[in-house]
Order: sequence, then structure tokens, then C-alpha cells
Amino acid sequence: MKNDQADAIGTILQQLLKERGLNHRLIEAALPDLWREVVGPAAGRVSEVQQCRYGSLRVEVTASVWRAELLLRKEEIRRKINERIGEEFVKEIVLK
Repeated sequence: MKNDQADAIGTILQQLLKERGLNHRLIEAALPDLWREVVGPAAGRVSEVQQCRYGSLRVEVTASVWRAELLLRKEEIRRKINERIGEEFVKEIVLK
């Protein structure tokens, strides 16, 4: 299959999922990987996405030093996650 064909199929699938309201489920499933990608490996080892409901991304952080760092950067992290998703999916980040 050519790259153009694969891109076209991917675009059609994304549109179909969006029309049926299933794209949010795929985004939710991808959030743990997106989180680790955005915060980096060190912070990713001590934090874990718990859930995302109604735009509120809840993350458990097991190290207080990293919790403080992530609190300072949470708006930047939120913006970067949304950029990768391509829409304003995460409205807030709650660190526990």
C-alpha cells in the first residue's frame, strides 16, 4: 500500500470515529503515553495517569519533589498534550 493510500485511510478512519463519538475513547487510551512523552522519562517514572473525565486529567505522583515540579509546569504540560492531540481535550490537570 502506498503512503498516500495509508494517509487517506487514516483520515477516513479518524473522521468516522469522530462522527460516531469514539475518538475521545482513543484519546483517553493514548493519554498515559502522551503524558510520559511530554513530561519526560524521569517524571514519567514517578507519575501515572489515573483518569480523564470531563476534561480533567487526574495524575498520581509518588514523589513530592516531582509533584512540586509538575505543579509549576502543569499549564505548559496541558498545552503540549493538547497540541499533540490536535484539540482542547484536557482542560485541567489535577495532581494527587
